[in-house]
Amino acid sequence: MKGYVIQTTLFAAACLVALLAASTGAMATEDTVNNEEELIKTLQRADADWQVKQEACRGLRRIGTEKSIPALAALLNDEKLGHLARFALEPMPYPEAGQTLRDALAASAGAQKTGLIISLGYRRDADAVELIASALADADAATAAAAAGALGRIATPAAIKSLTAFRTSAPESLRPALAEGLLAAGQYLMEQGEGAKAAAVFKDVLNSESLEHARRGAFWGLVHADPKKAPAVLVKALAGDDAVFRDVAAQLVAETSGAKQTKRLAAALPALPVEGQAALLRGLGARKDAVARPAILTAMNSGEKAVKVEAIKALGSVGGDLDVATLAPLLVSADADLAAASKESLRNMESAAADTAIAAAVASAEPAVSAQLLEILTAHMAPEAAPTALSSLGNSSEVVRVAALRSLVVLGSPAETPAITTTLAKATTPEELSAAGDALNAIASMYKEEVLPALLEAMGAANPESRKVLLRALGQIAGPKALEPVLAAAKDTDTALRDEALRVLADWRTADAAPHLMELAKTDNAALRDQALRGYVRLAKEAGTVEAKVEMLNTAMGIASSQQEKWLVLAAWGAVPSKQALDTLRTFLGDPAVQNEAASAIIAAATEFGKQGAEQKTQAAEALNGVLAGVQEPAIRDRAQRALEGLK
Repeated sequence: MKGYVIQTTLFAAACLVALLAASTGAMATEDTVNNEEELIKTLQRADADWQVKQEACRGLRRIGTEKSIPALAALLNDEKLGHLARFALEPMPYPEAGQTLRDALAASAGAQKTGLIISLGYRRDADAVELIASALADADAATAAAAAGALGRIATPAAIKSLTAFRTSAPESLRPALAEGLLAAGQYLMEQGEGAKAAAVFKDVLNSESLEHARRGAFWGLVHADPKKAPAVLVKALAGDDAVFRDVAAQLVAETSGAKQTKRLAAALPALPVEGQAALLRGLGARKDAVARPAILTAMNSGEKAVKVEAIKALGSVGGDLDVATLAPLLVSADADLAAASKESLRNMESAAADTAIAAAVASAEPAVSAQLLEILTAHMAPEAAPTALSSLGNSSEVVRVAALRSLVVLGSPAETPAITTTLAKATTPEELSAAGDALNAIASMYKEEVLPALLEAMGAANPESRKVLLRALGQIAGPKALEPVLAAAKDTDTALRDEALRVLADWRTADAAPHLMELAKTDNAALRDQALRGYVRLAKEAGTVEAKVEMLNTAMGIASSQQEKWLVLAAWGAVPSKQALDTLRTFLGDPAVQNEAASAIIAAATEFGKQGAEQKTQAAEALNGVLAGVQEPAIRDRAQRALEGLK
């Protein structure tokens, strides 16, 4: 019963039965299982192995008739086979099977008694109620709990009466099982279409129990058992002082349905205390029934903030395009909670009509509101979002333009690129420049050469600040045509523009930048040299063939003069699993300044190179032995030794 009813002992037993049933086919052969007479004879044979008899019991569960009942009855007291005899008798649709189990129960004790009670509960045996009810007072806790579960499963008036009558004298330890039994009975009655009887059971538990989980389960059952009376039950809980039950009631408002019930619930809203109104509004919002809309709109005018916040949130679920104008101004409310609720509400309005209304409101709303509406349209991925953002680039408010640019980061395409570059050219604040750059970077990264003509055209007339932004976008495209303006900017007299071009060049993604980076790496400017060399080494690591990598790294090593530059190139060699890399790296093992870095690179390269074949494994081992022979650093020696062992 949702999350509130704890599963009974009887249910656990039923699971065991299901598992045993699932294994039946694997335990017995087809010929044996399909011959009831043979199975009965197997049970009656004194010399038959108990495992064979187990298989016979499983077979009789499948095909047994009243003829097999005596043979199974004879095993009910057997320590090893009694549970399987019950297992076979449980599903048999014959009165004799029930009588056999009842007779056995009358003379049983301990675990056997518990098992028989579970089996009779499984059968929903109404004739066993009196016998099972007497077991509620059993000294064995498992037996008493099984009796409570079985009576709940049987769920006849007599069974239910036995549970309720015993409740007053029951020990504390048995109360949970009694409550679970009654809840199970109520649920069974509800499933059988006996709503009124089920409601009576649930009401009794709700009014009599102090166990929290049982009362919640009964409350849930009461609401579902009698939908016509559910609104009154829910309103009573919402009006009460119990916060837990208010929350459960709100959840049940959301779970149930029906326009008439929604109307009754909504009508009760004004008379509830503040906490009850807030809880009911949560439920009505989750119920998503437009019948509640008038009451929710009224609640938005409440003087109580908690009520107003929940009403605003609920409107997003039950309202639509007509409510956009009501919610939009609240986006910039001085009260942060009201503003957040309005935003949440509008984001929850995902209908096409609501999106159209939001898009229409962008043009006429105050700038701060328009900016947030653009964000919401973008989150909806609405068809109107990109066109609305595009038209908003011409807005006189920077707040709106920035919001539009952020929208185009997500939704922009080559079609919007010229308008973005026009906005970029007019931008004067870091925020707008950054937003324009983010939009251009996103579009360039996705559409590559499709965007290149618009960017190149914009570069021609751009001011230095705009050109820096455009350079970064060109870097997202890369390639020879995009590289040309970057190289030109790298020679510009404007220091800031030149530095930006060099940063873009250092991060260039295609090999056509490599010669230019190498030239820059030969300059006397230390910062520029370092940046260019790093870019060149990165391109070397990304080169398509081992030969290309080797050639570029040899070139880089040829100009590396400082210790740090050599470390940089040596580390890159470690990512080239080849004999050339190992040979080159071994030449540096004798240089104390870079010995450890060269050794680390050998370990990395040799580990991968050794996987390529027997010859490569031998060459990798030689390189690793060279590390062990020439390096004293314990940590590096340990790594080299482990790598060497890994080759074996």
